[in-house]
Amino acid sequence: MLSTIICCLEADRLYLKEASWQTVELQNHYSGHLGDAQCTNPEDGENIRRELSDSGNEDMVDQAVAVLIRMGMSTPDLQKTAERVGALGNASRWSSFAIAWFFGYLWMTVPIEQMQIGGCGGLAGWSLWLMVVEGLMWATIFLRAPTDSKAFVAKSLQLFFPVFWFICIEKIVFKSICKSYICASVFVCPLIVVVSAVGPANISRVPLVGPVLVRMLLGVKRPGVIHGFRQALRKKSGETNVLSSAEGTAQAPADVMGAKVEDEDLVYISVGQMETFCI
Repeated sequence: MLSTIICCLEADRLYLKEASWQTVELQNHYSGHLGDAQCTNPEDGENIRRELSDSGNEDMVDQAVAVLIRMGMSTPDLQKTAERVGALGNASRWSSFAIAWFFGYLWMTVPIEQMQIGGCGGLAGWSLWLMVVEGLMWATIFLRAPTDSKAFVAKSLQLFFPVFWFICIEKIVFKSICKSYICASVFVCPLIVVVSAVGPANISRVPLVGPVLVRMLLGVKRPGVIHGFRQALRKKSGETNVLSSAEGTAQAPADVMGAKVEDEDLVYISVGQMETFCI
């Protein structure tokens, strides 16, 4: 299991590195207005600008492109969700480490191990069986989730984080983890399954709680203290960060970029969906 987690961490690191450079390249010489965008074929660029001007939807298209850059994809459901809860973060990727740790180990492996060694009632422990069944339900939802909801489903595993601390405390104090898993099987895991099945668009409709939950799982992330400390070290050493923060200004060496990126809501993205745009 340790080797799997290490591989997932390395995969996440490489993906973030590649995605950050893709973001910088995508923003190269882009002012935030599609009408000012450069095109490989000047004639195509003129045709696109003419159609935009004639349609009268230039502001709408600029907003759609900004959402696409920030979120990695743009669908009707995501747009409606963003209208209800505010700016959303990246909806095209998720952490493989979180899936391996929270789902693969804590949610599935530990209960099965407890059954084998007779802990928490062993094979007769109803909470362990319930955890496994709920885990299989979540896995099915994740595999069958539409593309624009898959990241939300994966990030719903963040709700399992408090359980991890309860398990640590209970293990240290009482030398057991049974009460933590009973609580998880009755409250936390069903919540994760329901949230994942309903999806961000429908969750955002729930008064008060819904928008807060969607922002917590899928909202634009604020840079933390550690990130700020790293940035200060980079500036002091004269290095330039590829992407200054999840909500900061993307930068690259001047000889590579030739321009400064202005979007202040930038996040790591995959730009595979952007190839149809002439930027």
